[in-house]
Amino acid sequence: MNDDLLKKTADHHLLSVGLACPTFSTGFPVSPRNVLATVTKQARESAPRGEREPRT
Repeated sequence: MNDDLLKKTADHHLLSVGLACPTFSTGFPVSPRNVLATVTKQARESAPRGEREPRT
């Protein structure tokens, strides 16, 4: 899956709004891992103070 297609997935959306936490195995490809890790970091940094921890 290319990066542009990955950005259209439900996984990407859920990470971008802070409703999911990424889990990567050692065999997970680097490019998609970087895309999902970046969107997760952006979501955490843009969350209001006190809401930076993943929701459980």
